[in-house]
Amino acid sequence: MKRTRTVLFGLTLTVAVMVLMAGPALAATFTGSTTLGFSANPATLSGDSDPDVTITTTTTAPGGNGCIDQGKVMIELATDGTLLDGDSNPIGGNPVPSSEVVYWLALNDPGQYPSGGITNLSVDLDGLGFVSGTTGGFRAHYVTGGGKDKVGTHFSDPVDLTAIACEWVGETAWAAGTRYIEKGNWATFTRYEADDIVVLYAGQTMEAGTVYFSAPDVNGNVTITITLNDGWRFKDVAENVKIQDYELEPSGNPNPGGFAHTFDAEASPFDATEIPENYFYGVHVDVEWLDCSSS
Repeated sequence: MKRTRTVLFGLTLTVAVMVLMAGPALAATFTGSTTLGFSANPATLSGDSDPDVTITTTTTAPGGNGCIDQGKVMIELATDGTLLDGDSNPIGGNPVPSSEVVYWLALNDPGQYPSGGITNLSVDLDGLGFVSGTTGGFRAHYVTGGGKDKVGTHFSDPVDLTAIACEWVGETAWAAGTRYIEKGNWATFTRYEADDIVVLYAGQTMEAGTVYFSAPDVNGNVTITITLNDGWRFKDVAENVKIQDYELEPSGNPNPGGFAHTFDAEASPFDATEIPENYFYGVHVDVEWLDCSSS
């Protein structure tokens, strides 16, 4: 009987050890890292409620995106803490560089779930108190979430963003060619060649776009296509495109107000149609360019 009891005790001990070894695995909290970037820096203020910049965060962790995407990411703005609650505690304020932060203001509390470890948030800087020249610090706050395996709560390094404001500046533009007069007025006319493209110069030296001269159609008319470069637009005035055709090479100061063919251009490219085929053309365009140099 003693031998039988010894065997049973051994079996019982072995079973107990096997049960412990087969128990549930321990939960894992992975150390993550998040970086933050901007679609543009400096960012141009729109002057209205439209978004001015997109903030992108990227989170990595040993647990992979399956764990990362269970947490949330909040974007926080560095403020001077001048906005207080009823107990005089800071709850916001004016944007400041991250080195001068008094209070980090969450812009999208409680945050958004990443997708593949990435989040994107479009932000209206005007609405946050940015003006031209303002520098504000931003950081990402990753908040843990999910099951037993997760990525721990952490912050990204702060990154500063500067806002700038731009203004539209009006200019007179002419299709490139020969000057009407040698001194003074720099206006130019263009010798016609079918399927030819010349530069559209504004303010004499700035390349505002191109001017294309088509081959004549069956009615003997030419289409002149004006295409503006990025950062340029047609000025919002009546008859912002004026064209004169010439049989003989012109001379003397031109009078765009008296040109025979006028158009109201809104979007680029713009086709000026039904222009009679001729040997020379004066193409005058009222344009504007976006100037950010004073910001």
